Amino acid sequence: MKGFLLALQFLTILPVRLSGSISGRDVGRSTAFFPLAGLIKGGLLVLAYAAFDPFLPSAITAALLLIVSVLINGGFHLDGLADTFDAIASGKPRQGKLDIMKDSTTGPIGVTAIVLVLLLKYLLILDLFSISPIPYLLLFPVIGAWSIMAAIFHGRSARKEGLGYLLIKETGGAQFVCSAVIVMVIFVSGRYLLNYLAFPSIPLSALFVTAVYLFTLPLIKFFGRHFSGLTGDNLGAICELNEVFFLLIIAVVHGG
Repeated sequence: MKGFLLALQFLTILPVRLSGSISGRDVGRSTAFFPLAGLIKGGLLVLAYAAFDPFLPSAITAALLLIVSVLINGGFHLDGLADTFDAIASGKPRQGKLDIMKDSTTGPIGVTAIVLVLLLKYLLILDLFSISPIPYLLLFPVIGAWSIMAAIFHGRSARKEGLGYLLIKETGGAQFVCSAVIVMVIFVSGRYLLNYLAFPSIPLSALFVTAVYLFTLPLIKFFGRHFSGLTGDNLGAICELNEVFFLLIIAVVHGG
């Protein structure tokens, strides 16, 4: 239970209270539950959709869902996205890039990255209304959270301190396998336990998860080349990019 609560604390701004001390091992174990934290976020989006959709046009509902999505995690993944691309665009040596990511200000490249990601995500969420939005509103935060887990497992830390360093240091193969199993259970249970046929089939679910995994690997390599490893900001960027990538796959599969 502590691992799940820690995952919620790391990935959302939900008021989670933990009693007792937290060890590095606890931090490592929490990564196995990142997809469940994503599922909570997805569930909140589905509830928001159920509240807004009967009364508002689809375009406005999609915009409100995007706002809810940002608010649930306090926008810190978008902040990581902006810091990451500000640092890359600077052209400075590795340490200079790491220093830029510690700076609280956001430059023009970072702002542009946020605007483009939010614009794409808005259009892709709106596109879900042409099919059945509930399954994918539930699933895209799961995918985003799991992509962080995949990056943590395969990456190495660019720093010797901080949450990103601790997550990477303490996460092992057992957590990675457990998280992958949880992702597939979430995908499959929507179709069979909830009897919601709009959920993707098992082969399609496996294809989606594999595609996101294969998309994450070059991102790890790309950021690693610039920062000699990954930072917490890079993990936030990977989450945002994978959420957009997953929603884009859905748009392609369903014919846009």
